[in-house]
Amino acid sequence: MPLNWKRRLLRQKGPEMELEVYLPSGSMTSLHASADAFVSDVEAMAQSHFHIGFLRLVSSKGLCLGSSLSLKEAGVQDGDALTAIAQPLSVVSTCGAFALWVTGGAVVTWGREEEGGNSSTVREQLRHVMQVAASDGAFAAILTNGSVVTWGAGAKGADSRQVQHQLKQVVKIYATEYAFAAILCDNSVVTWGNPACGGDKGSLDLQEVKSIAGTARAFAALKVDGTVVTWGNEYEGGDSRGVQQQLYGVVSVQASSGAFAALRQDGSVVSWGRPQLGSDSGQAQQQLTEVVSLQSSLRAFAALKKDGRVATWGEARDGGDSWAVQDQLQNVELIQATGSAFCALREDGTVVCWGNRLCGGEMGVDGLGKVKQISASHTAFAAILTDGSVVTWGDPRHGGDSSAVKEQLVHVARIQATARAFAAIRADGQVVTWGDPNFGGDSSGVKEQLEKL
Repeated sequence: MPLNWKRRLLRQKGPEMELEVYLPSGSMTSLHASADAFVSDVEAMAQSHFHIGFLRLVSSKGLCLGSSLSLKEAGVQDGDALTAIAQPLSVVSTCGAFALWVTGGAVVTWGREEEGGNSSTVREQLRHVMQVAASDGAFAAILTNGSVVTWGAGAKGADSRQVQHQLKQVVKIYATEYAFAAILCDNSVVTWGNPACGGDKGSLDLQEVKSIAGTARAFAALKVDGTVVTWGNEYEGGDSRGVQQQLYGVVSVQASSGAFAALRQDGSVVSWGRPQLGSDSGQAQQQLTEVVSLQSSLRAFAALKKDGRVATWGEARDGGDSWAVQDQLQNVELIQATGSAFCALREDGTVVCWGNRLCGGEMGVDGLGKVKQISASHTAFAAILTDGSVVTWGDPRHGGDSSAVKEQLVHVARIQATARAFAAIRADGQVVTWGDPNFGGDSSGVKEQLEKL
């Protein structure tokens, strides 16, 4: 939150107002400010009092007050009661950069400039952002009017000029390594980026699509009727003809770097793509019953079953073999993955890891408390404990060592990762980063922008 709001308020010369600011929960505080003070200054005061970040003020008539307006310009009067609404905060990442935004607001980026960390060329367009998607080196933002703004590496999907006229009323965007696919409000699909990575859907009939998944170089679109359509690199999931007759009643699709796994309504799983990247479920197939969700590393899959057990397949060293911890994989609630390891969160808040130990497959953390959320870079895990603190393990260069910011990692609400760094969002709106500075681990260059969100 802005650190200079007190100094700014002192400089205001208008008559002083007393305002009552309420949270939806009923908590209230009385704040004093000049009529010439900005709405954003009062928002900062409320954030400081309630210890909640990214608040927006709403008048007693239900109108959202513009942060850039003065209280006088916004029509606020002495004694008014205002409601402070916490705005949803989101963060996504390319391989080497972060993009953080408040829903309906602006975007702040940092990290590798060539991979989207520098958004200065489109900054004026990045207003009223609803969603941001990321390929390996480019971002695509949906604005409230349904249009799309792209930036980053042109060869990785930042160049959307040829399809800009089609990018109207966009509701969701997905990505492969070097391409994007957008679902429009009529459930049709527009693609752009590297044709070899799914940027060209050709003559495919992509209508009635409800969601899309992407390997590194291919897309799989799940249609409303439960069937699946694929395109892109044929060896890495773009050609599903070998299993097309089995692709019905599908409820979700998960992707590794070069293979897809489709979960059907009956709890069975169908996989296709490059065998060494997870398409060959082989001996695990008999265990793939009553599956409720799927997760993937770069070369392996893990299936969470209805009874809380886990089945794995794919490259053994990347987590495809969970035999050593199978007796511990009970009462599992969710699974997270780095590029070469898996971590399962159990109902009691404990975790079980397997796969490449250098990439988080072995925890090596003493005194780990109860975990409520797990995030992953390519080679490290970060777990939010129930008390809001954070524990990390895996490659220390890529976020596995958070000791330098340990004191700042309190009351953490969410964590996002690039390939080699993490960004934690605290309940008070502060952003804490660590890991490889060249991949977003150092956000000091955008500190003031983050404070103004």
